[in-house]
Amino acid sequence: MGTSLAAILTLIAAWLAMWIVEMPLAHVLVAFAPGGLETMAGIGAASGANAGVVAAAHVGRLLLLSCLIPILISRAKGPLPLRKCSFTIAREEGEDHA
Repeated sequence: MGTSLAAILTLIAAWLAMWIVEMPLAHVLVAFAPGGLETMAGIGAASGANAGVVAAAHVGRLLLLSCLIPILISRAKGPLPLRKCSFTIAREEGEDHA
């Protein structure tokens, strides 16, 4: 359900942005798609989209998240739940681990 909602919201936002920036929907979708900055800029360039617009959209998304996440964490009620991570490292016999 969450992925479907995110995809629908992305399509709506891309459709609105298409009219604002007057670019084809396919190019705007690459700019709005989740993914790494360099990967999406490369895909945008390969598909004929403006790589600068794609990169700017992803940098803006990263900056927005960088600002919002600390605010949301600070407003969380009570301490955040921490999960304990327990794992063992397999060692081969005869290795000296001082």
